[in-house]
Amino acid sequence: MFREASPKSHRRIPWFWPIFIVSTILTSTCGLNITSSLSRYYVARGDSVSLKCEFNLAPEDLCHLEIEWFLKSADIREEDKPLIWYVNDRIHNRYYGCHFSSLDPQDGDASLTLKDVKLTDTGTYQCKVKKAPGNKSKIMQVMVMEKISKPECGISGDVKLGNKLRVNCSVLQGDRPIQFHWKKITGDRLFPENRTHFDSIQGDLYINDLQATDSGTYRCTAANCDDCMNVVLKSWIQLEVLSSEVVLVFLKRNSVDSTSVTAAKMSV
Repeated sequence: MFREASPKSHRRIPWFWPIFIVSTILTSTCGLNITSSLSRYYVARGDSVSLKCEFNLAPEDLCHLEIEWFLKSADIREEDKPLIWYVNDRIHNRYYGCHFSSLDPQDGDASLTLKDVKLTDTGTYQCKVKKAPGNKSKIMQVMVMEKISKPECGISGDVKLGNKLRVNCSVLQGDRPIQFHWKKITGDRLFPENRTHFDSIQGDLYINDLQATDSGTYRCTAANCDDCMNVVLKSWIQLEVLSSEVVLVFLKRNSVDSTSVTAAKMSV
């Protein structure tokens, strides 16, 4: 039982105590620190991802280094799941499919690599770094998403000078909603505002009053989140307007697959 101290027990505080307290606060602030800032990761099912947990030590951090990774339980009544830890210069791995990104985590990199991720790997992960008197942790969110299928491109309308053209970019597989973005990457890269518009949900690019200056390569990017660069697929369409014909070339590829080309020529 705690009890209130008797007035007779009060003693005069030594003059150096405030200095000691301030020094302790500054030491704890300037000691061990996790420097990685990214806290949200999007990854496609079957891919790998590195959860960043880089840290700096201070001279006063003298004890043995300990690193722990946990998968946080969604139910507060259940314990967090330990995944891997580093203690006494040894690595202890409890689960397959994850490992420290660095061969020697004590050098300041406690990042964790998850391999061949599954949808069930979605969750909250925690990195803990301890080296007395320092003790820091970092929380990260991981969202595993269904991989987007290769975009399919098509056109609607007669490809003739002065006509209206609709170019579509669509995917058959992937977590919704999927955002589509069009960009012209050759020639005059600016879309004429009065002749073009986009539908980012349906993946449609409309070009009115088709002109020779519309020749060039167009890129469609499909992604199911704003920041998930590893859950992105792209298709390229090359539109070349000639004096006697319009040539529409479909280039379907991503960073892994080889390029396949189909050309369709239509008279003007």
